[in-house]
Amino acid sequence: MPKRKHSQRRTPERTPPQTRVRLTEIRAEIQDVQQQIEAERCEGRVIRTVEDFKSWERAVAALTNPLAALFAGRGDASCLDDPENRRQARP
Repeated sequence: MPKRKHSQRRTPERTPPQTRVRLTEIRAEIQDVQQQIEAERCEGRVIRTVEDFKSWERAVAALTNPLAALFAGRGDASCLDDPENRRQARP
């Protein structure tokens, strides 16, 4: 690897502002979905038939699928936020 001149010295990398903003948005969305799940849990839905169960199952899936996607997005954004990961990703 060729040596760099003084003028080519790397500056410390900072987290891009949009990454921090997106992490904050994701955390807020996760809290919102968790509150919806808690409200669904506290609703006390009575399941008497197979259709009641299927309906409840669809409602749970409709809430947990976005939650899983948000957790994955939070992980991605956190990886982008890590200076070591950004340094290793650069050619």
